[in-house]
Amino acid sequence: MMNFRRCMLGVMIALLPLAMTGCLPKTEITTKDSQISMADDTYSDVSMKKVKFNGLKKYIDINMECGNVTIKKSSDKDIHVEYVDGVGIRVEEMGSMISVRYQGSSINSDEPVIIHMPDVYKGEVNAKIDNGGIQIGDMKDLEKLELELTNGNINCENVVAKEVELASKNGKVMFANLDADKSIDIKIENGNIEGSFAKDINKYKVTTDIKGNRNIPENIDGEGAEVHIECANGSVNI
Repeated sequence: MMNFRRCMLGVMIALLPLAMTGCLPKTEITTKDSQISMADDTYSDVSMKKVKFNGLKKYIDINMECGNVTIKKSSDKDIHVEYVDGVGIRVEEMGSMISVRYQGSSINSDEPVIIHMPDVYKGEVNAKIDNGGIQIGDMKDLEKLELELTNGNINCENVVAKEVELASKNGKVMFANLDADKSIDIKIENGNIEGSFAKDINKYKVTTDIKGNRNIPENIDGEGAEVHIECANGSVNI
């Protein structure tokens, strides 16, 4: 018994610096049926809270110090937000806006927030995340999509909007079948840009500022939406 207590005391002392910095050990997370299954049994079966909003909301604003956000098509005309309850994530309705907030670093960067939206949602989606990632897919008629990460990856698939802005300081920007009526702006400071547009790239009006490897011309004088691509340190493959 004494040996067991000494062992536990040693584990607690080893973990104390991590707890003080708010940087808890990262665990793998998978979502299924509104439950989270993690490798660490201490956090198994964490319940996901669900909130439903009218699908006519005009603005979704996400601002998180860390976390992983997934936006995908809902099965109805409402907006559904799922998130881990009890860790400080706040989901609020403010007039025509849905606000998702998390300030702190006590959760790991994979903490999930899942937003189900009608594929014909006509509002704006704005997301700013310091550490984590964001994935969005199957949105056909957004007014504006603006995603900004400090450290992490952006994955955007089958999305059409009037205006698109994708930016990450450190990570990767990936997209497939992306299109816009007016403009597409993609920026990365340290990392790679990989993807494909809904149309042949020669149909867009493209300008670039790329300080690394590329497989596209510096400029393309197409007649479609304006596309601007910046990469300060990395590569571009489109």
